[in-house]
Amino acid sequence: MGVPKGHILDKSSIDMSKHHLLWEVNPEKKVAYITLNRPDKLNALTTEDFYRMQELLSIAELEDDIHSIVIRGAGDCFSTGADASLLGHLHGIRTPRPGEKVKKTPQRDRLVADRFIFREMFQKFARCCKVTIVQCHSYSMGMCLWFPMLGDIAIASDDAVFGHSAYRMVGPSVDGLIGYWILKIGTAKTKEMLITGKYMEAKEALACGLINEVVPRDQLEKRVDEWVQACALQPMDGIVAGKVAFDAHMDMLGAQNSLDVGVLFHTITTNMSFDADEFSFFKERRDQASISDAFKERDKRFAAIPGFDVIKRPTPIATALREQAKKAEGK
Repeated sequence: MGVPKGHILDKSSIDMSKHHLLWEVNPEKKVAYITLNRPDKLNALTTEDFYRMQELLSIAELEDDIHSIVIRGAGDCFSTGADASLLGHLHGIRTPRPGEKVKKTPQRDRLVADRFIFREMFQKFARCCKVTIVQCHSYSMGMCLWFPMLGDIAIASDDAVFGHSAYRMVGPSVDGLIGYWILKIGTAKTKEMLITGKYMEAKEALACGLINEVVPRDQLEKRVDEWVQACALQPMDGIVAGKVAFDAHMDMLGAQNSLDVGVLFHTITTNMSFDADEFSFFKERRDQASISDAFKERDKRFAAIPGFDVIKRPTPIATALREQAKKAEGK
């Protein structure tokens, strides 16, 4: 008996050669670069990408030439989060066996999947023994919003936007990292962001402590490199010991307990029911012509409320793809 086919922990059908992460080490600067390299999809991450990220972080932790790790995105933005095709799958939903009826996903699948996502996948990043520097430009959204939140240093361009669409699907408890949010940006801002799915621009993110600096877009790479230089001057043992010390203090403040509770509430929330007059994203996705239409339907409900509309940034690649799709539909 193995892991059920289609479960998030089922690796049998995963081809790791299909990941979209670039890995580069610069020994002179004592830095490793992990580049999210799927610009045609705005660096939306796949299952292969998440597993590959874990592998690369493990490699970086053991390399004495690496003092810091820079996470960055190729193309128009940092990342829009997990690939939309993973919605539901990341909640532990299985592919039915041949002849088996589609049924409600059992809680055991959701709990195991959520424990993997938060305890293993994102804690691997949060507890990395090297300095993690997140380079954000344009959209830093969805599951990739957690990188600047959990990273050691986050430097953003002045056009950066932060947010997570899931808060407008099932509410704040879908975020299993609420404790980390409270410790990072405070209770008021955490509730403001998670309860309504309100988006945050770079200046606001800086003011509440989500990120460390905001610089013009054309100076972002240069400023990140200066942080890399500063980290390279610190002794390796001091960096590793310091990172472990941070983890110990975070746990004394309740981070680990909060995460364990977060796993449970994420499982409950992704198994919730909706009243007839409430917006259900998964039902909307089923009924709409495309998943992008479902996203638009979700967000247009907030558009008329001052301060709650989606913050849009021009993305040439995305625009070009939309134009191609329109032309294809017209043929």
